[in-house]
Amino acid sequence: MRSIERLRPLHRLLEDPHALAALLEEIPIAVWIYGADGRPITMNRHAVRVIGGGVEDAHQVVIRNDPGPNVELFRPDGTPYRFDEYPVVRALRGETVRDEQVIVVTRWRAGIYLVNTSPLWDEGGRILGSVSTAQDIRVQKQLEAELARGRQAALEASRSKSRMLYALSHDLRLPLNSIALSVELLLSQVRDGQDREVCDAAERIRRSLGAITELLDDGLRLARIEAGVEPLHPTQFRLGELVTECLASVEPEAGLKGLELRFEDPAQAAALEVTTDRSKLRQIILNLLGNAVRYTEQGWVSVRAWAAPDGIRIAVADTGPGIAPEDRERVFHEYTRLESGRRAAIRGSGLGLAIAQRLAGLLSGRIELESTVGAGSRFTLVLPRSNGEGKADSAGDDADKAQSGEGDQCDCDDGQPDRSEASGQPQDGAEDPQAVPGGLELAGGSGGARQVRHLDLEDAKPARDGRSCQFGLDLEAR
Repeated sequence: MRSIERLRPLHRLLEDPHALAALLEEIPIAVWIYGADGRPITMNRHAVRVIGGGVEDAHQVVIRNDPGPNVELFRPDGTPYRFDEYPVVRALRGETVRDEQVIVVTRWRAGIYLVNTSPLWDEGGRILGSVSTAQDIRVQKQLEAELARGRQAALEASRSKSRMLYALSHDLRLPLNSIALSVELLLSQVRDGQDREVCDAAERIRRSLGAITELLDDGLRLARIEAGVEPLHPTQFRLGELVTECLASVEPEAGLKGLELRFEDPAQAAALEVTTDRSKLRQIILNLLGNAVRYTEQGWVSVRAWAAPDGIRIAVADTGPGIAPEDRERVFHEYTRLESGRRAAIRGSGLGLAIAQRLAGLLSGRIELESTVGAGSRFTLVLPRSNGEGKADSAGDDADKAQSGEGDQCDCDDGQPDRSEASGQPQDGAEDPQAVPGGLELAGGSGGARQVRHLDLEDAKPARDGRSCQFGLDLEAR
């Protein structure tokens, strides 16, 4: 009651029609006030612009019974509203409508708006009318359409890259295998201590073939992940056994460099059981370990696995050169290597951390990085305790939908001709119940209802009568 008392001076102020009109005109979106009989009591200039035509035309739009072709409302998917579903009609029945996207089509114009409407009650609970607002969201829709086009282009580029990598793999596998077999045959024929130059050359060829094969395998793995065709095969297993297996895989390389491999608190890791894709988790740990061994010249590389409140954590730490703050995000980008100091001479494809991060995402996890330049780095993989259903299936579904054209779309055509010419828009003063503003296409639906097929989002062209068509939306009925 106290808040109502504070509004009484405003009530007296609004009894002055000039004060009410001035207040409405200062509101930057369209506002209508309707009476209980469905007739407009007042509206601001933005509301007149929504209807199109002139002020008198706007005041002739009476929401008392079905206005027919004077005002038609459509949902964003193109399907029409029934008259009893109109937001104003629902408000006059006592319903409040919040943030509803509505395509408004009148004899003069069309556009898409975010509509809110509420009933107006008196002290006795009687509905006196309704107040409605409409905010033009064509710019927002333009941005959404541009984002959809960009996403589709990115998906197509990713698919093209994947197809290229698959073809490259098929074409390169046979000659690479042939070269590798020839090198092994050559080495088997060279006696110890004899033909040392030939032996050294063959060893260099073998190492180069290994590097090429590693790069090819990493590129293919990344392409499969990005294409959403990397399936998950979750199983239950002991985490400690997997960590021990990964340490054994990198032990030879660490031994050649004189590095100490540490498995911190192995008993704690041995007690942990996880349910996830074992091969993908193994690949993540191997990539983190391999990266640490590769860039650490002296000291140690350690692994620790433990249960934390946010899931299972696996940390790989080293005493390497560390990573500067400005490079910590970049190291996870594909084909990225930090070309400073001796790092430039270290072999690698620049894909290890990128693959590890994407595989972590497939397992519903993440990788955290802590590093101090000159002291070392710590990469921590955080995983849920159980990951029976991964993201790869949904990623694959998204890729399939994008390829087949299913799913949410907003197809926008650049450089479309002005449809007002083709639609036969009436001359000034002529009435044609089937005519629609330029840039809008309507099609017959079931039961004689019309559906929106196209509402142009590009800059509006002037209508034949000289009025400006300010709408801008491009939709396809689904």
